[in-house]
Amino acid sequence: MTNIVDAVNFCFDNHYLKEMKDFGIQSWRQERFFNEYVDNYLKAHLPFLDALYKSWAPRKDPGKRE
Repeated sequence: MTNIVDAVNFCFDNHYLKEMKDFGIQSWRQERFFNEYVDNYLKAHLPFLDALYKSWAPRKDPGKRE
């Protein structure tokens, strides 16, 4: 490995991807994320999360195209 890119690719190819292939992301979303408990939690904390986002998100210039 000669640089950081090679090191990260090595880790993904030899370690992370082998473990991650056993997990189905869509089934995780349906079972763990898209449920009433998470929805209620996010709604209850929305003012805080919105203020946090607004304080750290980059300001957009309306006259500038992105």
